Amino acid sequence: MHNPNNKIEYYQLQLEAGLSNSKAATFFKVSIATVKRWRNGKSSAPHAVIIGLKSLIQRKPVDKVM
Repeated sequence: MHNPNNKIEYYQLQLEAGLSNSKAATFFKVSIATVKRWRNGKSSAPHAVIIGLKSLIQRKPVDKVM
């Protein structure tokens, strides 16, 4: 099922995770074209991909301000 909110969520999460299209494709074992379809809303990213991005973001080290 296509969810228009998925496009926005996927795009924001990919940016927050710091993944380029190429790195996201490698990480999720899909083609760059698939990542581009998720980003532009042509198709919805699977729920597992959204969960994977959220998990990746939570594990990212936070830079400490000194």
